[in-house]
Amino acid sequence: MIADSHGQAAACATPAGGPFLRETLPLWNKIPFEVRLCLVQNVGEFLEKIKLKGRVLLDEPMSGHTWFRIGGPADALVAPEGLEELARLFAAVNAQGMPFFVLGGGANILVSDRGIRGIVIDLSGIRGCRVRADGERFLLSALAGTPVDEACAVALD
Repeated sequence: MIADSHGQAAACATPAGGPFLRETLPLWNKIPFEVRLCLVQNVGEFLEKIKLKGRVLLDEPMSGHTWFRIGGPADALVAPEGLEELARLFAAVNAQGMPFFVLGGGANILVSDRGIRGIVIDLSGIRGCRVRADGERFLLSALAGTPVDEACAVALD
């Protein structure tokens, strides 16, 4: 389900003329973003079409997602449910030429009061660590949303 920043369901209209055609992608990328949003109707409609599993918030204030608690609204903040949904989302935004920004824990970012245009992909739920032996050493792999303190605790074990 798609909701606005207040948790209300957001309705999305279907654009006249049908879906975007892959053949027009080179031309599409030359069109200014504001015009593209009018052609697609809106980011919310795009996200509704791909039926992503996870949290989708429209017009979401970034101040709730950054360490310094500053930042205007993102057109959409998307938190995919898992790695498969993340891969689907990346494929869809790339195919449509939609602008996106990948957000980790929000500690090393300052967001303007004007916000972020396009889709913010929140990776805070994509977390976990794995340790494997490699000869006499151990290798720690962590998913993008894993907090540093969690990775350190795994490394210490």
